[in-house]
Amino acid sequence: MLITAIQCHMGKATGQPAAKLLGGVSRTNFRVSRSLGVKTPEEMAADAVRLKAMGYAMLTVKVGFDIKEDLNRVAAVRDAVGADYPLEVDVNGAYNVEVAIPTLRKMEHYGIEAIEQAVAWWDLQGMKEVRLALDTPITASESAWTPHDVANLARAEAADTICLKPVQNGGLFLSRRMAEMAESAGMGVLMGSKHPLSPGTSAILQFAAALPCVHGVLGYGSPLERLADDVCDPPLEMNKDGTVSLPPGPGLGVTLSMEKLRKYTETPDFA
Repeated sequence: MLITAIQCHMGKATGQPAAKLLGGVSRTNFRVSRSLGVKTPEEMAADAVRLKAMGYAMLTVKVGFDIKEDLNRVAAVRDAVGADYPLEVDVNGAYNVEVAIPTLRKMEHYGIEAIEQAVAWWDLQGMKEVRLALDTPITASESAWTPHDVANLARAEAADTICLKPVQNGGLFLSRRMAEMAESAGMGVLMGSKHPLSPGTSAILQFAAALPCVHGVLGYGSPLERLADDVCDPPLEMNKDGTVSLPPGPGLGVTLSMEKLRKYTETPDFA
């Protein structure tokens, strides 16, 4: 994380966006995906229609609970958004191989784009078995924390793509190393988030802007997607068409609000 901070300070000092220091700005606008909250199939279908109308380019259906309910949720969301709208499923490692293969085969009938963490993060052999049994690309998320993990995934042929989250993966420097390792091994690179505030959100955008290997649909667009407020003024917001743009300023391109920092860090006096 120290190297990330240095890059951001260098950007401020030189008047350059952090993306340029990471390798250059290859793009400045991104489409955004969104995870659906786990609810009844009918409620998730309604949420999917609303988010599609807001401009989200893809939706993620969380599964890994009751198998029948998982299938019903995927079917309901697919029916609601139509046949051509991109969907993926995220198992969060909740299935074992014996459950994952037949269940995910059934989900493939609904035209899903990707399957994230189909089995436990440590079960690389199981991930490979699922990958070989299915036609849909398999994404490693919880299995991809470090560069060492990426090397193990490539060696085991356990995934088609990895999902990076700079906050989780040690900052921009290590995330870049992981992305380059994945690309050299023939794996794709997706971007998740851990739902940061505007500085962390901008770090995701700077990273994706600098590395062409990162998929053009990001897993996060703005802290205001999920949070009531932010610590920057102005906060990073999504565009009206559901896309998100790289902040134009130097460094991370965002400005901390000292007023908001005081507001959200001061301890209330209950005396």
